[in-house]
Amino acid sequence: MKPTKNRIFCLVCGRAKMLFESQSKADNFIRFNAEEIMEQNGYAPIRSYYCSSCLGWHVTHKPLITQSQYNYRIFKINSIHHIA
Repeated sequence: MKPTKNRIFCLVCGRAKMLFESQSKADNFIRFNAEEIMEQNGYAPIRSYYCSSCLGWHVTHKPLITQSQYNYRIFKINSIHHIA
């Protein structure tokens, strides 16, 4: 179940997000709520991350990408836009 008390507007993302004061609280939220969220939405949070804008922890359903995956994405974008 998504809590409503700890939702804040994240300026970096430009939308409301859940904010946790510690990584362990964010991870516990995932541990105890992921199954129910998956049933409701078809996806669920899988990891937490620190947000320096909000000075706290958020959860996300997106996997962490490797440096090589990031570099490949940048290469593809640059190739499309013909950036050297």
